Amino acid sequence: MSETAGSILATSDVLQNIHELSSDQFNMGNETQIDALQIGLKIGDNFLFAGNSTNIGMEFTLDNDLVSFIKNGMANENGELDLNYSGNFDALGMRFQMINSTYFGLQRIFLDEKLRVGVTYHMNNYVAGAKLVANTFSLTSTENTATGMNSLDLDYDFNLATTGVFIAGTPLDSLNQLSPDAILPTSFLDNGNISGLINYATSGSQSNGTFGFGLTYSPIKQIDLQFSMSGLGASDLTFSSDIGKSLSGSATVDGFSYSSASGDTLASAVSSTIADYTESIQSGISTDLVDAMQSLTYRTPQITNVSLSYNFTKYSYLGVHYVDRKHSWNDYTYLGFNTMIWLGRNAQLKGGYYMAMDEFHKDRINAAVQFRLTPVVQFYIGSTTVGDVATIGKEVLNGRLGVGASTSSINVSAGVSMAFFDKRFKKDDKEEKAKAVQSLSPADQKKVDDAQKNSATTKDNK
Repeated sequence: MSETAGSILATSDVLQNIHELSSDQFNMGNETQIDALQIGLKIGDNFLFAGNSTNIGMEFTLDNDLVSFIKNGMANENGELDLNYSGNFDALGMRFQMINSTYFGLQRIFLDEKLRVGVTYHMNNYVAGAKLVANTFSLTSTENTATGMNSLDLDYDFNLATTGVFIAGTPLDSLNQLSPDAILPTSFLDNGNISGLINYATSGSQSNGTFGFGLTYSPIKQIDLQFSMSGLGASDLTFSSDIGKSLSGSATVDGFSYSSASGDTLASAVSSTIADYTESIQSGISTDLVDAMQSLTYRTPQITNVSLSYNFTKYSYLGVHYVDRKHSWNDYTYLGFNTMIWLGRNAQLKGGYYMAMDEFHKDRINAAVQFRLTPVVQFYIGSTTVGDVATIGKEVLNGRLGVGASTSSINVSAGVSMAFFDKRFKKDDKEEKAKAVQSLSPADQKKVDDAQKNSATTKDNK
């Protein structure tokens, strides 16, 4: 969210809370990253890897003037009616996109395992997207000198662009024809067409390719220096949408007066007059969707990571990490301190504190835990918003639903991984056995020394 929960939920009157925000609009979005498959194979000094992931993003923008109108009508916050009201609601909007990425990479070891260099190639497919923009959306009240009453003028002009969202050939000539049954992935689920859904989610009508690289240098055994960048060489995708629609028009709503006649009743004449009046208002507002050329745009995020780690044991470390993300819906820059604690081959803990380097984000506390469920299966769960998740969890345990006042986002990551032919622990076991053979206990060493002395004495007596 563009605001904190403490601002939005300050009182039970949510509309009033939004109206009192200092900004002109309120944004609320969701981003979901699904890493469906990652495979790696080590061959000598080379490590080959490939994977597939899907990113789904959605964001709504609510105009605060519209919230105020819904809350107070043409009155101000003190309840005073403004007959010369003018409301501009054109910040209202929505956007959605679904991107599938298939990547391949190679990492090679140099300088006796002190230097590792890796490169990746990503093929990004634009699976689906939608954008709703309000070019004009306003309501104005003016005095009609001829009737002595006021007139309301409604102007609206919306553009809708979609690709990969609706079933091809579906008639969309009116707002009444927009329904869940016309949505393409919904039709796959309703028909049980899982293979069709998978094919839909892993292909797209538009695509681009990007490169990435990474370096890890260990000047000494305890120090690791890392630098990586992804999203390089990306070209912005701008293309005509599969469906482009325009909804526009204007309507003037005049006041009305009624003079009763003999025999009129509320059930007949008055109600009939009101019905005719509301019908004239509805007929003046169009719900027709007119074909119009529309376009969609996608920019590939570019991410930079720089880190320095000190390994205080073979698998545990303390480090400093800088991360920067741009060309995305959610750009950020953080500098953090993190650690990974190795509790054995069956459990590992990771955590860190990250400071936001801009005024749009807040500092974060990260934490993650990984469990070894079987010799080859590991389970991972973590969050970059530990404090917020902990607050929500505490409230749930107490039978309530609540969030922290400073909460503006919630992040949770989870996954399952499998490692086959992992020789690290076998190698460690061999090293431990070798050390055990090479280093005898004092008692065993005394036995060896005594045996040598006895052998020497026997030789001297001969």
